Amino acid sequence: MGVAVKEGKHAGGRPTREQAARREERLLDVATTMFLDNGYDGTSMDAIAAASGIGKPSLYARYGDKRALFLAVLRHSVALWASELAALGCCPQHRLDLSELEPMLVAVGRHILERSITPECVALKRVLTSQAGQFPDLSATLQEAGWGAIVRHVAALLRLAVDFERSPVRDPELAADLFLSLVLGRLSHEALIGIEVDRSAIGGRIAAAVKIFLGLGLVAR
Repeated sequence: MGVAVKEGKHAGGRPTREQAARREERLLDVATTMFLDNGYDGTSMDAIAAASGIGKPSLYARYGDKRALFLAVLRHSVALWASELAALGCCPQHRLDLSELEPMLVAVGRHILERSITPECVALKRVLTSQAGQFPDLSATLQEAGWGAIVRHVAALLRLAVDFERSPVRDPELAADLFLSLVLGRLSHEALIGIEVDRSAIGGRIAAAVKIFLGLGLVAR
């Protein structure tokens, strides 16, 4: 007779792929909470290991130092935000009229602004800002993975409706960057510096930003 293997584990007691993924998810969730609550300097690898239930040797084998774990936390957060954006379904695979583009830009803009002023996002930006001088390459990496990914998503949406060869703005990613700047503007900055955001102003701000953006003279495909 064969040796019975406990469900959820491989023979020899090694965790299954699903278990390993859950452990990694828990580790990143715990590390995220601790970095946000205590800041980068106030968080230690030992404390993260203890709080997540992972042995220190295992933690250091996976992430060589605190900087590597912090980078993983940031990338994990960016990936979650990107998946939320994709779940909006605002990037169809067919050409659009500018009239069809408008409500999609409203939905995308509202999601991005509301996400940017959540306590988690604000805290993460503050931690990252506090470490920018110490880890300039880290800031550049996250700028590309975060803001850059959102710009590319919006640019892909714009390409479905806009003829950039005949429009005043010829670069889709520049157009997307300008749109996002219109959307985020003052409210995102207020949240970052601790001013309570007037959420009742979000809808009007997004609608106005989209109208202004589409009024730049973009030419339909």
